[in-house]
Amino acid sequence: MGEARQSHHRRWTRLMRLPVALGMGLVLAGAGDPARTAATVSTAAQQTLRGWGMSLAWEANVIHGGPFCAARIPDPAEQRRTMDLLFGNPARGANVFGASSNSAPWWMTASGCASGAERGGEDSLRADAAPAFAACLAAVVGHFRRKEGITFGSFSPLNEPDGACRVAGSCQEGSCTSLTTQEAVIATLARALAGTGAAVSGTEANSMDAMTGYLAQMGAASLDALGQPF
Repeated sequence: MGEARQSHHRRWTRLMRLPVALGMGLVLAGAGDPARTAATVSTAAQQTLRGWGMSLAWEANVIHGGPFCAARIPDPAEQRRTMDLLFGNPARGANVFGASSNSAPWWMTASGCASGAERGGEDSLRADAAPAFAACLAAVVGHFRRKEGITFGSFSPLNEPDGACRVAGSCQEGSCTSLTTQEAVIATLARALAGTGAAVSGTEANSMDAMTGYLAQMGAASLDALGQPF
């Protein structure tokens, strides 16, 4: 690994320490006795949290008393609960907003279905559609900034790119994406988001091992294009 790539990898490893530390912070001190628990707190400085929040894709309906489901229909009328909660958050003090995409639109996928490719492990997004996909995401960011007064600070374009189980016809959207296609989307989206105030966030893998594995294999240009780790 060259010196430049080593430097990038060290930077992203440092940025990912805090989630790992938080995950390892709780220690059970008495198996079978829930009253006997202890928490260890590290005083070593890692990084500063800009905020702590949640995804509105799933939880917005629950907060409004509806079913626990993702808002995955591209019709604002069908996403009323999500939009109501999003637009009301600034008044409640929220000032950091991040966007993510669970799947490319069906007409940009290889299978013609937003649930995934025909076979598990294959790219859902067509390689030739990466520029159009990035332009679509940038247009969404621009709409919310100009028309709705919401400025997204980050955008994660590919949800769980390691999700090989997401295939066409399944009950949930999917974005299984090879490393090569991930890097193409990251680079294209970074250019499309220039001047919008939003940085590319990634990689939104399903596990820490998959995420660190992707980052370790990415080239320096892709790591530079990422504004923040997911």
